[in-house]
Amino acid sequence: QPAARARLLLAIGQAYASLGEHDEAMPLLTRASELGETGDLDLGIAVSALQQMSVISGNNGLGTEALDFAQRAATLQERSGDDSDEARAESLNHVGLALRTARRFDEARQALGESLRLRRGLGTGAEGEVVSTLNNLALIERLDSRPTAAEPIYRESIAMARALGTVGEYSLQNALLGLGQALAQQRRFDEALAAFRESHVLALRLYGEEGRATSTIVGELGLLLWEAGDFVAAEPMLRRALELSIQINGAESMSTAISMNNLGLLLEDRGDPEAAMPLMEASLAIRRQHFAADDPAVRRGIFNTARVELARGRFAEGRAMTSPYVEELLAHPETRLREWWMQLLLGKELAWRDGLPPATVMETLSGFSVPSGERTLELVGWRLPRLQAQLLAADGRHVAAQATAERALAAARAGATPHDFAKTALIAAQVAMAAGDRTAARRHLAEARPLLDRALVEGAPLRREAAALARQLAG
Repeated sequence: QPAARARLLLAIGQAYASLGEHDEAMPLLTRASELGETGDLDLGIAVSALQQMSVISGNNGLGTEALDFAQRAATLQERSGDDSDEARAESLNHVGLALRTARRFDEARQALGESLRLRRGLGTGAEGEVVSTLNNLALIERLDSRPTAAEPIYRESIAMARALGTVGEYSLQNALLGLGQALAQQRRFDEALAAFRESHVLALRLYGEEGRATSTIVGELGLLLWEAGDFVAAEPMLRRALELSIQINGAESMSTAISMNNLGLLLEDRGDPEAAMPLMEASLAIRRQHFAADDPAVRRGIFNTARVELARGRFAEGRAMTSPYVEELLAHPETRLREWWMQLLLGKELAWRDGLPPATVMETLSGFSVPSGERTLELVGWRLPRLQAQLLAADGRHVAAQATAERALAAARAGATPHDFAKTALIAAQVAMAAGDRTAARRHLAEARPLLDRALVEGAPLRREAAALARQLAG
């Protein structure tokens, strides 16, 4: 019978979704939703199917598609006549999650905030749903570069999940992971590591060594160690995360593309761009399988690959990859977010290294300044003046170059990762040497060299540059 068939399709689709088998789940859920809608057979089945489809699309980064499914589910929920607080809270939660994936953060906050209000009002028995919604709200704050706002929300979620005992352990594992990420954004690495490790222990017990959540936390641990400057410890974690992603998600999945990207960029940071390049090319190829040429995920892969080309000294190749996008970025300054800036700076550095006069590049950058207090642009606060200092020095304007390099170093000292600070300090030392200020050059090199020697492989370009500068200063 159609009703029984719809329920069965929904159950099997949800089972596939829980295993991460999205390609198998989606057609089953689609058919379940169609049967559920036919003649108002069972709108509840259609609602559940569409909500699950929204989650799958969101997990795959398809924000528009996820929002369409969530809104269709909400419309059917209203049509069914079930206007209970519980049902409304569930609909709002899914709409909020989809809006988050679409990066419409203010609307997502509003939807999830109302869902949380309704769930708090349900009283005893709804604590698990409250914890889940708190985690979703905190994630919005973290993705919107507001980690200090996310932290207390995660801490409330953790306290509630602990009080639920074993029932709350799944939400607790997720909340600890989110708290660790929020703490890492605040450069509180020791606290973040403690939260990650507790989350990892829970994931191992709940999902096993090869579970999807375990794979996620292994990758996050690698990223945290990388950001904290412990490249040696980060590399095996990111290699393991890639192995798990291939095994769990498949070799052609976007999760695997992201894991390849992360490991490749770590290797580039360690000073081994040749080892990084095959990973970046494979990641970009997967992105192109999943998305259109103008999709942000493809553009991100192109710029990350070009970053490795820059490290390899293949400036023309990197410039050819990025120049069409750089022109587009310059045409749309209204979207001046962190990623916009990082891509523009990389494109302009490639153009300079490929022969464009430094004064010409400076002219493009001189009209830009980082808006004061813009929370999405902290990282640009030292990278923009750092590149400007190099351009000024290359143009022979050494006094201005040194002042600009000092400004970049001050900003990096306040907020950069150890590696980014070391790179900025080395550039400041080189600029000071070119300006004839050997005292400043020695001081900045002394700050940079221990960090570079500890993190980078033998023969890494930055280590060679630091060694060459040390020989100059000793001469």
